Amino acid sequence: MKFIHIGYPKNLSTTLQNDFFAKHSELNYLGIGFNSENIKYKNSDYSIYFDGLIRARDIEFKELHHSFFDRLHKNLSDNYGISHENLSFHFSNDEVDITQKVDRLFDFFGNNTKIIVVIRNQFDLIKSIYKESLKAGLSIDFYDYINMLYRNKFHSYLQEFQFDKVLDIYKNKFGMNNILILPIEEYKINSKLKKVNEKYLFLDEICGFLNIKYENLNLNHNNPSLNNKEAFHLLELNKRYRYNLGKGDYSLIDIHKYKDIFSYLDYTESDIYHDVKMKRNLLEYSTKLAKDDPREIDYYADPKIIEKLRIMFIKSNERLSKNFNIELPDNYFEMEL
Repeated sequence: MKFIHIGYPKNLSTTLQNDFFAKHSELNYLGIGFNSENIKYKNSDYSIYFDGLIRARDIEFKELHHSFFDRLHKNLSDNYGISHENLSFHFSNDEVDITQKVDRLFDFFGNNTKIIVVIRNQFDLIKSIYKESLKAGLSIDFYDYINMLYRNKFHSYLQEFQFDKVLDIYKNKFGMNNILILPIEEYKINSKLKKVNEKYLFLDEICGFLNIKYENLNLNHNNPSLNNKEAFHLLELNKRYRYNLGKGDYSLIDIHKYKDIFSYLDYTESDIYHDVKMKRNLLEYSTKLAKDDPREIDYYADPKIIEKLRIMFIKSNERLSKNFNIELPDNYFEMEL
């Protein structure tokens, strides 16, 4: 058995990586989150290969493939797999198209590979990604953010938030029976994961799908989102101090998370860690400011754009429900920002 967890983001990805895939005794987990370390792969070769799979254009990736593919496969045992939320969407413009990612994954993993995807109401997901983008230096308000996504929708992640279209690409390579779709809302009560007979229902579904035993693993709340007050103050700070996304559309994002491949490309340690130091300082400062200042981020956006997105997402969710024979929660069809 082989497995790939593809996201989506802000859906317990880090928790699954650090506390489930990395710790389950029957899984040979390659990363990320290997050894329960947030951004770590099993070794630097896997890191370079899979980060290249996500980012490198075909010319560069062919060289990576030639250099790493055979030796990575030599030491693989049963039940191996990876997890990376950028295998379902792209967070920044330095990534390749989803079809290229899927083709490259199939080349590495082949047939009989299990695909795990965790989805969420698209409007809720967009708001979470917006706050995550603030942590990556974004310096525009939500109104302009939605406008930017929509006006550039041919190459923004909005296309990949049509879940049915992304999963059709995976289905055509890996087969429908090898895809497990988990709407996160079905597995939570008051923001906490549901338990049945002392088992996390969410993990029990994944274990059954992978045909491995359920193990009582401790799940931590990893990578918590900003609250709305923290988000307000971080936005104001980002307008003054530019890093990552704040530098422009083609700036590299969080390259410390991909240090192995950027070291492979001759980036210096100073290049790799410069922006993350500023990010951490501003996050800490925004948290302090939020304690004394009650102002919150404003999620107002152009109503005409929101209505067009609402229709697009509902139609996508209807196709997903029909084509993949899955029952989705009501908020996938009665959508409000």
